[in-house]
Amino acid sequence: MAVHGERVAFYGGYGEEQDRLVHAELAETSVKQTDVGRGSRIYVQAEPFTEWGVFDLSS
Repeated sequence: MAVHGERVAFYGGYGEEQDRLVHAELAETSVKQTDVGRGSRIYVQAEPFTEWGVFDLSS
């Protein structure tokens, strides 16, 4: 886990999600997921949250 201001990143998981990276924003009483990555790819969803972008870090 890494935290900077209101942004947080969680890395790891169990089973098939052992290489999962999740970016989120801290709210007053919750954590709102903003981006997800697995392996070399990061999946990003920005407002208005109608489509996903994919970035492959291996290339």
